[in-house]
Amino acid sequence: SVKDDLIRVSLIKRDAAGNALAGAEFAVQGRFPDGDVEKTFSSDDAGVLFQDYVLLGSAEGERYLIRETQAPAGYELLGDVVLRVHDDGTVAVDEATPEGVRGAVSVDQADGTAVVTVRDAAIEVELRKVSEDGKALSGAEFKVVGTFADGAAEKALESAQDGTATLASLVA
Repeated sequence: SVKDDLIRVSLIKRDAAGNALAGAEFAVQGRFPDGDVEKTFSSDDAGVLFQDYVLLGSAEGERYLIRETQAPAGYELLGDVVLRVHDDGTVAVDEATPEGVRGAVSVDQADGTAVVTVRDAAIEVELRKVSEDGKALSGAEFKVVGTFADGAAEKALESAQDGTATLASLVA
């Protein structure tokens, strides 16, 4: 007979600085204890998509695909994450997860629960001010009007020594 081992997992959404991100939506595909093969989750104000959720584990590592379907306002969508849930309670990011995405995912084992944290990068635009002959101009002032993740409608920027100014947390 085959026994499915039940493993507790939490999924948390953060920004690059570790702040909670509300409003992310994820589809999780895999084998669930209730027989479902896909579930959807949204992050709350604490960045929690689910906490102490029971997933199935196996000796070879039960496969779960985590796909962000909506990023929080001002953030880029995270690429697909593949997790392996093992019957001993360990959870690991599978090598099928693209290398650039793996760096945005961490797994910590705490008190019998695997805590998976995924981090989104803010949408950024780099502006560059140059002279007619292509030389960088520092000190140029930019006023940008639009919609920003912090609720602001306008941002003021100044170009650095290399002529660049970075605008972050734009709402797409």
